[in-house]
Amino acid sequence: MKVLLVLPTDNLQETLGKGKLFVQATQPHNLLSLAAYVRENGFPDIKILDAYALGLNHNDIASYIREYDPQVIGLSCYTSDSPLTIQLTESLKRLFPKKYIVLGGVHASVFYKEFLTRGKADFIVYGEGESTFLELLKTLRNGGSLGKIKGLFFRENDEFVRTGPRPFIENLDILPKEAWDLAPMHLYRLPFHFHSEGNRSLITSRGCPVGCTFCAVHQGKKIRYQSAHRVVDDFMELVNKYDAKHIHFMDSLFVGNKQRIIEIMERLIASKNKVSWSCSAHVNFLNRNILKLMKRAGCSMISYGIESGVQELLNNIKKRTSLDKIKEIVGLTNEVGLKTRGLFMLGLPGETEEKSLQTIKFALSLPLDSAQFAITTPYPGTELYYQLVKDNKINAMAWERYSAYSAFTNSEPIYVPGGMTSSQLKKLQKKALIYFYFRPKQVLEEIKKLRPHNIKQYLKSLLILIGFTKLLVFARFPRNN
Repeated sequence: MKVLLVLPTDNLQETLGKGKLFVQATQPHNLLSLAAYVRENGFPDIKILDAYALGLNHNDIASYIREYDPQVIGLSCYTSDSPLTIQLTESLKRLFPKKYIVLGGVHASVFYKEFLTRGKADFIVYGEGESTFLELLKTLRNGGSLGKIKGLFFRENDEFVRTGPRPFIENLDILPKEAWDLAPMHLYRLPFHFHSEGNRSLITSRGCPVGCTFCAVHQGKKIRYQSAHRVVDDFMELVNKYDAKHIHFMDSLFVGNKQRIIEIMERLIASKNKVSWSCSAHVNFLNRNILKLMKRAGCSMISYGIESGVQELLNNIKKRTSLDKIKEIVGLTNEVGLKTRGLFMLGLPGETEEKSLQTIKFALSLPLDSAQFAITTPYPGTELYYQLVKDNKINAMAWERYSAYSAFTNSEPIYVPGGMTSSQLKKLQKKALIYFYFRPKQVLEEIKKLRPHNIKQYLKSLLILIGFTKLLVFARFPRNN
């Protein structure tokens, strides 16, 4: 049985507008893990088509399917791309009615009825996909009961069937290395504040115990890890076999287990590895000693999910930290010589324009090397999404409006807190970027980052920001009371 896994064409022009410049093609970890797992368990005829990285349209995807002739087509589905994805699945079913179309991802799971009816998909895999997809392939090949496969949505006799949930994989080391050999690794990048050439990424854990209301990327509250040995083994393979020049750990909480992170650092130091790496972190899980060890092991930058400069708003989203703790850890990170990147959200529930300005001022007060200011987007599957749907505060089906960067587009944010307007929120996002990046010190820091491979992107981003300043030329940043 031939299997094809597809990362569909993106819809970023619609959801990000000019902000598309800041997004790069990165390894599709879900498909790479899925392909490796089923290939190792009896389905060697499997390929990955990364239409996004390759710049392919729907006709190109159809042509590839026609040539390869797989019996099963699996597609990832992200919220930002879902309008195009549902068009693609409908088109593929019309062109190839005898092929099975399987979708995965949180968005497809939340809106399974839409994809099984309007999108003409045959199956939706929910939860962790490896075991469910493998069982589905075996059943399609050998026969058997679909209803016995846990983690599946499908239609039967015009009724929607949801089988029981599948338990999470506890030991991630049982999963094989991702199928990097099936992907166009030379095309993958990270945003240009990272190294722009030879970027690779890893995900070494699943789950997150923090439980932020806006987060949908984790699978369950209990965090599950790969062993330190496995992490470093995969790291070194990316360096030695796939010419990695920088590796980013994309875990929701890479530093969540103190003993594990110490062991990983010690193994990286012992390997005499010279390749830099970066990660995201929650401030509650770090201290000076850990940060110094990370620096010795090659860490170059940590991205902190700070979200807000207002304690009340942090409490509302269950961030489980304090402004004082954020100041402490960001300061310590800077002191030990690591770059810091702050991730902020504007337009949180309960936010006002005054509170948004407090967040911007807080960002300016921290020793950050770069910052991201997103408009709060209640993605399907999050606690925030379900609460806002229950309260009739969002149009859940307006998929094209699920954008954290509405300021770069003509679209309205999917959610605006009471007492604020869409126009206010978009202008605040522009103000945040201008105030952060047009400070003399920050301008000098950005100039230092210029390299032959990234100068074109920097110039384009500068033009975008200059476009923002035309609207804000007379804006004055309010003084602290």
